Amino acid sequence: MSSSFSTSKLKAMYQLALGNAKNLTHYVLLDMEKKGEVDMKDMFGRFTMDNIASCAFGVNCNSFTDPNSTFATNAAKLFSTERAAIMRLINDLALPECIKSRLPDPLAEPSQFFADVVTRTIRSRDNSTHSAPDFLQLLMDTKDKEGNRVLSTSSIISQSVLFLFVGYDTTASLLTFAGYCLATHPEVQERVQEEVDAALSRHGDLTYAALQEMSYLDRVMSETLRLYPPATRLERESTKEYTLPGTDVHLPIGTVVQISVLSIHRDPEYYPDPLRFDPDRFLPEEKERRHPCAYLPFGSGPRNCLAMRFALFEAKVALAELMRQMTLKPTACTPSPPMPLDKMAFLLTPAGRKMPLISVPRSSAK
Repeated sequence: MSSSFSTSKLKAMYQLALGNAKNLTHYVLLDMEKKGEVDMKDMFGRFTMDNIASCAFGVNCNSFTDPNSTFATNAAKLFSTERAAIMRLINDLALPECIKSRLPDPLAEPSQFFADVVTRTIRSRDNSTHSAPDFLQLLMDTKDKEGNRVLSTSSIISQSVLFLFVGYDTTASLLTFAGYCLATHPEVQERVQEEVDAALSRHGDLTYAALQEMSYLDRVMSETLRLYPPATRLERESTKEYTLPGTDVHLPIGTVVQISVLSIHRDPEYYPDPLRFDPDRFLPEEKERRHPCAYLPFGSGPRNCLAMRFALFEAKVALAELMRQMTLKPTACTPSPPMPLDKMAFLLTPAGRKMPLISVPRSSAK
């Protein structure tokens, strides 16, 4: 499926993502007028929901105007897995199989909803000449040499729901913490705005080509993911016997190893003054000095994040459009860096599970 996120395929989805980013900007400024501050965690969550709905499922979710839409409600159920995951773990450890098999699955209803959405869309498109520049269409168009569809309907459903999982929480988390870092580091935000303005001057609009030229914004996102990786740990299974160098710790085949991504990303051996936000850590010459596994926001190896390019793509579109139109500032209640974290959340989440910021329209917006 990695070919689904090639440059040409992402470019085909660009107008969908840009339209959702413009909606995000509009409703951030509108919310600011009404309330005097904006919960950017909520706003970024809505943007990501709309973007996944349109880019993956070909559906208009409209979560800014209708946060209780059927799509958004079922997606929320799908992602409200913390309590469900804890209960499943307890059940797996403590209950006999005869009891576990009778317990309701909290994810059954939303999973069926998305299966139905995908099935209806496939049937509709199969019975018409309609095509769309979205992930679902890419899966439908995957053919073998004889021109037959490679993936079954059930496989397309599975890949689409996986896309939802990968593209939603990861991107919403990245955007939330990036917004916080920009608001609390005005010199970085100003430099991003200058880069966005320069690209707009060259291209006349926020085109896909303009976006590709924003290398400093790339570094801002990389540094955000270093300091605040959405998934704080990884698991890998050893495929051969291995003894850790300099120790007597021996790993037999099949050993499951937990890797603390957050600890690696904040290790002063790799990142001097690790709690300082510094996008220039990701200049090419700086990256070359570090071990490649000192940076693991999307994992590493054959099991690394399938949709990494899409997650970075949609986050970059959103941030570029925001920086084009506004300046983010901390409120009186915004904590000083580094952001305190919710210790009970499965994915890295701000303490309080909100990100209140102030958005100020730019008088020089292009």
